[in-house]
Amino acid sequence: MRLMKLARARAAFGLMAVATAAMLITPMLSSAQSAPGGAPAAARTEAQSAQAEFMLVQQELAQLEQEVLKDPAIRKEYDAVQAAIQEAARALDERHQSRVERLAELQQELQALTSSGSPSPEVLQPLVTEARGLQERVVAVQEYVARSEPLKTRITELRARMTARMSEIDPQAPQKLERLTVLAKGLSASGR
Repeated sequence: MRLMKLARARAAFGLMAVATAAMLITPMLSSAQSAPGGAPAAARTEAQSAQAEFMLVQQELAQLEQEVLKDPAIRKEYDAVQAAIQEAARALDERHQSRVERLAELQQELQALTSSGSPSPEVLQPLVTEARGLQERVVAVQEYVARSEPLKTRITELRARMTARMSEIDPQAPQKLERLTVLAKGLSASGR
């Protein structure tokens, strides 16, 4: 479910913070949570394989997005849309900014912990649980405001420009975007 939300958020407005959160938190979530007890080994392996592919495709698309954002005109519009999303999210939820800031702190803590070795699940779990809750709330608010006009139209236009530019850089970009969506739906259905 959380991967589907992340994929929808990225599809809706290519939010770099969502990609960063997914790349840092999702692997930690899977290592900190135990596999479903009753699931057959083959099903767990298939889900892990799909999750690994999801992360790989998402990383490839994030790199393409970074390349596209080197275009000054696209970058300017992207930054303006991001600012409008954040402004609308803060207007809707007075705690939005503090959640975003705390999520960034948690990402740094988790990254430092995992960089310094293999922290125990007892250390990771509370941080991951808090990060997951914050991430879900932040994404939900941002998705909600992104669906409202005039943001929805601006996002759709920006997404079309970015996708076209991604396709110029990598002709496989549309297929990668589609594959990410398919993987997210499959992972969501499997409960990962």
